[in-house]
Amino acid sequence: LGLAEVLSQVNLATGQGGTGRQSGSAFKPFTLVAAFEEGIPLGKVYNSASGQIVNCTPYGPPQYRAVNAEGSGGGYVDLRTATARSINAVFVQLAVDVSPPKIVEVAQRMGIDSPLTPFCSITLGTNEVTPLEMASAFGTLANRGVHCEPFAIKRVVGPAGGQLFRQRHGDCEQAVSRDIADKVAGLLRLVIESGTGTAANLGQWPAFGKTGTTNDSADVWFSGCTRQVCAATWVGHEEARTPMPGAYGGTVAAPVWQDFMLVAMRGKPSEGLPPIPEPETARIPDVVGETKADAVDILVKAHFTPQVEVVPHAPPANVVVSQAPAGGASTVAGSRVTIRISSGVVPTKEIPNVVGLREVAAASKLQRSGFVVQVTREPTEYPRLVGRVIAQAPGAGGKIPEGSTVAIVVGYAAGAPPPEPEA
Repeated sequence: LGLAEVLSQVNLATGQGGTGRQSGSAFKPFTLVAAFEEGIPLGKVYNSASGQIVNCTPYGPPQYRAVNAEGSGGGYVDLRTATARSINAVFVQLAVDVSPPKIVEVAQRMGIDSPLTPFCSITLGTNEVTPLEMASAFGTLANRGVHCEPFAIKRVVGPAGGQLFRQRHGDCEQAVSRDIADKVAGLLRLVIESGTGTAANLGQWPAFGKTGTTNDSADVWFSGCTRQVCAATWVGHEEARTPMPGAYGGTVAAPVWQDFMLVAMRGKPSEGLPPIPEPETARIPDVVGETKADAVDILVKAHFTPQVEVVPHAPPANVVVSQAPAGGASTVAGSRVTIRISSGVVPTKEIPNVVGLREVAAASKLQRSGFVVQVTREPTEYPRLVGRVIAQAPGAGGKIPEGSTVAIVVGYAAGAPPPEPEA
């Protein structure tokens, strides 16, 4: 190597001789740990629409535009779905609820040593970190919340074969509770099994991980673990941040991670990981009679996903007239609750002509048109009108509100007692 080449060497794995790189969404697991430590439930739902404005004050601009990158979004989703699909808009809102300083504190506990700035965009990996730090921090999850300082040299052997030095393990401490570490590790299995990181699947070896892609695709990542081995993969340009159009953590970095791990795991047994966590059970609030905006807010705060349907109904408009499931029921948090909102307009229907039809046929025709049927009976001298409709009110052809009553007069033989209504 020439002198210039020696002086310019940078160890991108450790950051020695230079700086780290933005980790993108691979940083989101630290937000999940912070959220669960703050008591935020897995079933909590957020608006996942890309491009929505989030108030980040005082940890960013009051109008921060959260744009989704790897994962798609739309409607309300819970944290399970947001994690599997890596939905930025959800994680920015979650970061605001948790508070960015809390995320910084968690990341540092878990193994990130690079300086971190507590903006609400921290969850999107806007701070620079190193692959060594990411592998170390993800190892905290694989190690059930225990973080061990990484080391490079395990042992030194002399010329005669004698052991001169042995490093048994780095300094270790319980950085995250076992329950929360297992919960996040289990949640990150979704990324590989059905989310943005399916290209990292290791087959016989259960694994968890997280993709990461910066806005300009200049840095793409995949960080993940089996029970025995953790690794972080970064793909980018060494000399400068250079956009790589179309590159994503799930399509570029995840396959590299998989190639390495398939070699690293050779001969190792398949060891289980924590199960994918299930959302908690919650009670559905009764929102019938509430306005649409209030009903959505109430359901979201109760950790349910509102689905809005507008239905024809009498005034007032924009009010919930029914919901399913009903209020008071208990079900899995994050589940969908359909609320039907009044249009404020009762639809009108044209009244069909039923004169001359037998009673049952006439009633059936009116009911199919959305009307209530009222039957009265009158004697008739004409045998052909016995049992048939001889008059109706309102008359055929008019338009009245759906659900209105249409009266029909059915004839019976003069001199005979009025018959019972036909079945």
